[in-house]
Amino acid sequence: METQQKTRRLEYKWVIIAAGFLMVFTCLGFCSSNKGLYLSAITEALATQIVTPLIYEAGNPFGYRNAYQLVALILLIVGALVMILFRDAPKEIAANLPKKKAKGQSIRSITFREAIRKPYFYVAAICIFFTGSALQGVSGISAAHMTDSGLDAGYVATVLSVHSLALAGSKFLTGLAYDKIGLKKTMLICNGTAVAAFLMLSFVSPEGPGKILAMGYGVFSSFALPLETVMIPLIVTELFGSVSFAKLLGIYVSVNTAGFAIGTPLPIWCLIFAALISPFLLALTAVMLVVCAVFQTLLVKIERENKALAAQRENA
Repeated sequence: METQQKTRRLEYKWVIIAAGFLMVFTCLGFCSSNKGLYLSAITEALATQIVTPLIYEAGNPFGYRNAYQLVALILLIVGALVMILFRDAPKEIAANLPKKKAKGQSIRSITFREAIRKPYFYVAAICIFFTGSALQGVSGISAAHMTDSGLDAGYVATVLSVHSLALAGSKFLTGLAYDKIGLKKTMLICNGTAVAAFLMLSFVSPEGPGKILAMGYGVFSSFALPLETVMIPLIVTELFGSVSFAKLLGIYVSVNTAGFAIGTPLPIWCLIFAALISPFLLALTAVMLVVCAVFQTLLVKIERENKALAAQRENA
């Protein structure tokens, strides 16, 4: 029975790899633009389908070592190909290339010195800190918590594979949502999925409904994680514009990383004491609700300021 399961997992892995390469060749052949975007999404999902089952292979507590070795081999091959195939553009060609437009165009044009005097600069930083802390902390213990709750390693690996597939799509879907409905509604969606994901993870179990909640966590958390990646540049753009975009983005990314550092060890201590993990997840749910409310209030204020600023420019 165990041999049959291993054979099925191996067949499943090769089907995923074959489908992934088919998608890559289809993208290269039929996508006339944005190939980099599509290829990054495909290859991220493909790589995770290979690495995740290795990490959580049933009966192998050291599967992560195989994953490390595989990732190291992939990096070695990719690095060698980059060194062989990529070349810097000749200086005479590079000099004639058009200059790129600054990213993050906005009606607002706040300098760095002006920004650090704004109260909402610090409010946004605090929200980003707690968001990064909560999301990173929960991501770090989700697999262990599901296993401790009675789910078998194979099912946990499946949940994480689905999570990775959804994450590959959620990053550029978040960008599309920003273009269509704006930052305020996009933030509301991402924060809402984070709250839902934390609640689902709090009640996972080996029974049918508990397994559905675990799978729901895998999907919903994928649409929350852009809060700590894609959304940070959009927040900087919306609040301050492009004048000091690079400096302000660097600060907020550093604050987000500090949240990672604080948020990672706390859930692990709670995981050691099993009775604490569910209350801790519920507490993080409350934190994300507060962050969501604060950010929505802040963005409403910014929208009003933008409308007033636009009206002033029209009348000038």
